[in-house]
Amino acid sequence: LTVRPLVLGPDNVPVIADERQAERDVPLAVLSAMTHGRGPQAPAILESLAAALRTIDPDSAAVFVQFVDSCLADPQAKQMWRELMTAIQYFWRHPLAEQVRAEGREQGLEQGLEQGLEQGLEQGRIQDRQEMTLRILEWRGIPVSDAVRERVLACTDLGRLEAWAQRAVHAAEATELFTEE
Repeated sequence: LTVRPLVLGPDNVPVIADERQAERDVPLAVLSAMTHGRGPQAPAILESLAAALRTIDPDSAAVFVQFVDSCLADPQAKQMWRELMTAIQYFWRHPLAEQVRAEGREQGLEQGLEQGLEQGLEQGRIQDRQEMTLRILEWRGIPVSDAVRERVLACTDLGRLEAWAQRAVHAAEATELFTEE
């Protein structure tokens, strides 16, 4: 019994970076992407393969998409591949696409929650300072005109609102809040 292993690697798999060549032999283009999918040639290889995948049946293309995605070790190449695949309609029904969408949703949700929480806290601080400034004046029995009230409620600068609240403690008139501006 003689065993003759068949080994595929960068030395014996051609670089297929031409769209027409990739269309003529899609499986070989897939092997090219899997073995040469890193380095400066990766974009041309992946783009030609993406174009070639549009020319074959969606089920076969979906299998090839998964093979290539699982073999790309370079994070930039993998990201590029996933971006290229989002343009192909059948890809959206593929499990890999669902994974990419789920990751994106999760990341977006986390970012949205963080931003929303921070914005909500900031808005709460602003509203608190606005109300505090007006309440101090009212507690001290100082009349607050509509113009002063509107200006205080329109301000969203926490530093300025803090300064106004401090001035409200000593002001003889509501308009004195704005004297040093």
